[in-house]
Amino acid sequence: MAGISSALNIAKNALLAFQTEVHVTSHNVANVDTEGYSRQKVVLTPYPPSPSPVGPI
Repeated sequence: MAGISSALNIAKNALLAFQTEVHVTSHNVANVDTEGYSRQKVVLTPYPPSPSPVGPI
């Protein structure tokens, strides 16, 4: 059964994903005038479901 640590882990992963997106965006803005620079982007993928007695969650 999911507890407080699972909820905090989800929140931590969300904050890390947002931080990575902000970092990549600032990197793109800083290099907008650099010749030959190609824009970077963040690709987010979901975690695979976890098995549980009531089914995958």
